[in-house]
Amino acid sequence: MEREIDRYLNLLERRLDTLRQLATQLKASQEAYTAMDLDRITYYINYQENLCSEIRSFDDQIRQLHKSLCDALHQELDLAAPDSLMAHLDERAQRRLKVVTQGLANIQADVKRLNRIQAELLKRSRRSINALINLMSQYTCRFELQPALVPAGMAVEVKE
Repeated sequence: MEREIDRYLNLLERRLDTLRQLATQLKASQEAYTAMDLDRITYYINYQENLCSEIRSFDDQIRQLHKSLCDALHQELDLAAPDSLMAHLDERAQRRLKVVTQGLANIQADVKRLNRIQAELLKRSRRSINALINLMSQYTCRFELQPALVPAGMAVEVKE
């Protein structure tokens, strides 16, 4: 069971590290949204999607490991309340679990806040783009080519 607990703690730490990377990327992407830099926005979105996939993978592994821990301990443990696992850990593992759960609580709150900011930036970007589209649609260029300026043999089609 010690091996499963160590693996469980490792997965939680890897999840924490990945959430920290996601928070960093969410902060970095804010400038791209305000600058409306589509290439950088696309880069950040792809990178953030990969991080989210990685987090989902960790979550799946944690759930599977949780089931085997519950079976080994012959009792149900609450993943949302890591204290239920504390009684089954040695002192070193207890400290480790406490540090990682506190870190997870902090970074999850940070990611939630950054996600709300990014959602607001997306709304604003969408409004700005719609405003530009509306503006441009009012000023569609209509011009006529003067026949003397068109090279001989070139077909010109003017649409109205």
